[in-house]
Amino acid sequence: MLQSRKAWIRLLGEYESWCSCLVVGEALLVLLAVPAMPLVALYATVYVATTHLAALAFGVLLILATAASGWLCKFRWWEQPVVRRLAQWESWDPSRGEVAVSIAEDDVPAACRAIRRAHLHPAYWRRQPLPDASSNHHIAVVLPLLMPEVEFDVVTERTRDALRRAGIRACVNDVDVA
Repeated sequence: MLQSRKAWIRLLGEYESWCSCLVVGEALLVLLAVPAMPLVALYATVYVATTHLAALAFGVLLILATAASGWLCKFRWWEQPVVRRLAQWESWDPSRGEVAVSIAEDDVPAACRAIRRAHLHPAYWRRQPLPDASSNHHIAVVLPLLMPEVEFDVVTERTRDALRRAGIRACVNDVDVA
């Protein structure tokens, strides 16, 4: 999986467009909660506690909040909503089959973006050893487990439509798309 948080968010945006803002917002709330927990406990200790027992309780709460925020930082919990959703989009069942796409090397990144916008997943791509062919890369397109199961022909047609709308010349299951 990718290492950069910006790359995760960009990739999730290719799958979900504006809906990915909800997942990113959830991650931001967790990120903001990390430094806010000790501050809220400190505020409660200083301004809310009216008795010594309440001040002691809020002091213990401050210690626990500081430890919890360190624990959240250690395990990077604010990344989990984005990583979890991206993992859902990038998991697939191999028994559903793969749509074979032959494409030129320069068109691979644009084709992957178009395929993701069609709610499909480019599982892998590799270089084909074809010396005289303009379509020297192979992309395997699969239906993510997140999507309801459909026939193989529907996935093939969605792949063709996505590449056609993006204006990318390719060969999808031995049928040319221009």
